[in-house]
Amino acid sequence: MNSSSKPKKGRGTKAASPAIAHVIMAATIVSVGISVLYWSNGNFNSHKRQASTFFSTSTEAMKESLVIEDIWFYEDSGKYVNITVRNVGKVDLEVAHIYVNSERVWDDGQLIMMGEAVTIKAALSWEAGEHYIVVVTTRGNHAHEWYDV
Repeated sequence: MNSSSKPKKGRGTKAASPAIAHVIMAATIVSVGISVLYWSNGNFNSHKRQASTFFSTSTEAMKESLVIEDIWFYEDSGKYVNITVRNVGKVDLEVAHIYVNSERVWDDGQLIMMGEAVTIKAALSWEAGEHYIVVVTTRGNHAHEWYDV
């Protein structure tokens, strides 16, 4: 029998002992756990800030209320529409946009203090007939009215 056909026992071919393997595994699990903890804590804080902002904005939006008091179309070196908006809510509001028949005709921004009314003038090429007017605030609330010219 040839001695070269027998498997040789080499040096350093043994694996690490089970105790060292357990220590390495535990260290890996702890480091992954700490990473997940930091990530989830940051993620939770981010969601908490977003929720806080959402609810404070929503609370202010719920206190906001507006009505369209008067609308009149007229001609004066061009065609215009005047829209009187009253703030009947519990907070000041800012009108962001005015739409007539789904077309944005005004977006200059107008602050209306609580209990006050403001008339907003917008250039508009209007024709006789019904017109749908929508006044939108910066908080997303709106008032709308049909008006027949």
